[in-house]
Amino acid sequence: MEKATSAGKHLPIEQMELFLLFDGVSNWCWGQVSSWPLIAQKSMGDQLIRLADSICANLVEGDGRYGVAEGLRFLFIARASARETRFWIGKSVSRLLISEVEGEAALASLRKATALLNNLIRYRNDRGAFEVKETLSAYPVDVFSEAI
Repeated sequence: MEKATSAGKHLPIEQMELFLLFDGVSNWCWGQVSSWPLIAQKSMGDQLIRLADSICANLVEGDGRYGVAEGLRFLFIARASARETRFWIGKSVSRLLISEVEGEAALASLRKATALLNNLIRYRNDRGAFEVKETLSAYPVDVFSEAI
């Protein structure tokens, strides 16, 4: 599992292995798409690059949020973008824009990074993201009875 802290301090997500793996795939996608024919760049390539970049952007945004639940929302979006990135890499392989060997290497990195992301989501969720933070006695029962 990713360590969220280093000696009790927050470890920025940009320093975590999962981020570095996603960022590597993102940069790889950019390099691949830049050599594709124009029609492939405009139809599939733009989508692939936007998705791969959005994984990292959502990880950073989620890590910067104060509340656990709010941060988790961005981690879920990053995970969905990773899944769609896997789809487009597979489609690129089937359309012979990316070699099978290179595509499988990128997919393996995405699978590993996504597994680490799932661990991070589980860790942060276990910290009580969805617990009610107030007590039941916070409001008097007869607050509205006097107004009637």
